[in-house]
Formats: sequence, C-alpha cells, structure tokens
Amino acid sequence: MVCSSALKKLSSSEDLLHTWKQWRCCIHGSRVIKMNSKKFLFFHKVDIVYNVRVVSDTRRWVVPFTFNDFRHLHEELMKIAHNNKQFQDAITNFPLPREHLFNRRDMLVIKGMCGTLEHYLVNVLRYCQKMTGDDMEQMAKVLQNYLGPPQCTSDPLSRHTRNALIAKTKLI
Repeated sequence: MVCSSALKKLSSSEDLLHTWKQWRCCIHGSRVIKMNSKKFLFFHKVDIVYNVRVVSDTRRWVVPFTFNDFRHLHEELMKIAHNNKQFQDAITNFPLPREHLFNRRDMLVIKGMCGTLEHYLVNVLRYCQKMTGDDMEQMAKVLQNYLGPPQCTSDPLSRHTRNALIAKTKLI
C-alpha cells in the first residue's frame, strides 16, 4: 500500500510538469545558513535560502532557492534567448536583482531581497507562460527543472544540485 501511494505521488508529479502554464509562485520565507568552505579553514560562508512556494491547480510545494540558483536560472534563460530577439528583450527588461555585499544577514535586507526576487520570478514565469514559439520547449524544461515538484516524495529538499547544499549547510 505504501508503494502504491508513492507511485501515485510520483505519477501526479509527472502530470504536474505538463501543467506548468498554470503554476503561480511566491517567496514564502527565508533562512540563513552556514556553508562549509574548503577555501577558508575557519570561516564559513553565510548564504540565504529563499523558500519559493509553487502552486498549481491541485498541489503546492516549496522549492529552496539560493541567490546562485536565481543567477543560474537567469543565465539559462539568457542562453535560450540568444536566438530569439523578442525573448531576449523581455529577459533584459526583467533584470536579476543584485546581491548586497554588506549587511546580507540583516533582516530588512533579506526582506527586501525576498520582495525583489519574488517580483523577478513572478514576471519571468508569467512571461514564459504567455510566450509561444520555437523556444517554448526549452523554456518549459528550464522552468520545470528549477520550479518543478521535488522528485523524492519523502524529502522535499532532495533535488539535483541541492543535495550538496543541504549536506554542507548548517542552520544558524
């Protein structure tokens, strides 16, 4: 019985990938973490994880994002937009917010970054959902890769590159 419920969840997550045009997202919260760094023995890199809540018609899930994940998403969308002038203009009109160098752990700075990153992500998602053309399949794959439901049904944080992040992090 447990296996059949797990299979139903997996098949429903595969069905959710096909309905990505109805997804809505917002940043639901954030947390500050310390990451172990091999470059510096005694100093830990402090990073902020933003919890992006994605809502479809039938399900909702939370995807952890760091600022590097937002940067990689923007870079991949710019690679797709290289051949499409209209999409390239739209992506440049939705610039990725810049990360603060100082006071990154300040509560008001984190709250401000949540707002600007949510604005960026919502605008990019809405534009990609409305766009039609040759690059639609590539955009769908990129958005499904970053915003799709977690693959493992037991742990919502076990995703492709986030495994290394979670293994190296420690909550402050």
